[in-house]
Amino acid sequence: MSPFHGGIWLPWGREASSLPLDFSVNLNPWGPPPELRKNWDRLFSYLTFYPPLELEFYQQLLARLYPFFPPSAILPGNGATQIIYLLGRELEGETVGIVEPSFSEYRRAFSQAGWTVLPILAPPLVEEKDVWQAIRDQRPDCLIVGNPPSPSGFPFSAHFWQEVLSFCRYQKINLIVDEVFQEFMGEESSLASQIEGSRNLYLVRSLTKYWSLPGLRGGFLASHPQNITALAPRIEPWSINSLLAAVLELLAASDLAAFQQITRVNLRTEKQFLEENLPSELQLFPSRVNFYLVRVETGDLASFLEEQGIKVRRAQNFWGLDQRFVRLAVRSHSDNEQLVKAVKEFVRNQR
Repeated sequence: MSPFHGGIWLPWGREASSLPLDFSVNLNPWGPPPELRKNWDRLFSYLTFYPPLELEFYQQLLARLYPFFPPSAILPGNGATQIIYLLGRELEGETVGIVEPSFSEYRRAFSQAGWTVLPILAPPLVEEKDVWQAIRDQRPDCLIVGNPPSPSGFPFSAHFWQEVLSFCRYQKINLIVDEVFQEFMGEESSLASQIEGSRNLYLVRSLTKYWSLPGLRGGFLASHPQNITALAPRIEPWSINSLLAAVLELLAASDLAAFQQITRVNLRTEKQFLEENLPSELQLFPSRVNFYLVRVETGDLASFLEEQGIKVRRAQNFWGLDQRFVRLAVRSHSDNEQLVKAVKEFVRNQR
């Protein structure tokens, strides 16, 4: 497997004498919810069952976790990635504008499906007004934008979204919005309220990041119910495994307020710690979520940190970025202290 993404893979985990601190993946460090650990012995038994095939089963569970989406507006998938490839195959058009840098699977999925990719530079490389101008100039058949974008983590303004939604509706452009980090920002900035009135709007959501469940591969599409009805027969059966089905059932029946509060408070505290303690020699771009895009003008920060047992996300394979950029996740306080200490040592060595 080519290292397109961050994270520690199974072979690495088996072979390494000790695992590095992994700042390369932007998961919730206070997850998964404790209810999963308490019920793990019972959940284990679901490995011997086939998962349900009925779409409505998953729609009802996900609508209980995300009550601002009607059940009929939800299509579950094997992570957000399966949804991305489904949209690349099934939507009609020839040109797709991707506001980049962004999650690399959008470019791969739509390229493999025969689309011509029209890259549109995103902040922090350009100003927001430049993105809006490029969208109007290119007028693609389909537009993909992050809310917030990754790897930058800083969302577009409400005014930007009003303009883009109106423009895409008028020009009959399919608008795909990546909201896989939405829970970390707060749902008030989601475009969920636009779903039922916008046949051209597709929201890609993940169960991986906030709930910290990358190994279970869960995600879903939120869109107008008529779009879901059209796309549901086109997705592969058994896209949700039986263990994830059981986990969703458990989470949907649980009181998750304490977990959500801990995440919200700790994330705010740890972001403040990193912003106040990482050396100014690192250009730390503003972020509203659980990771930062960082630019380092001199030295190889990623290699230095790996020697110290810390893994970060090299960002040069994001379109528009180069070897000066890395992405750092926000982790627990003790982990963040080790990161700050190692980065300060790196800066001293560059002087």
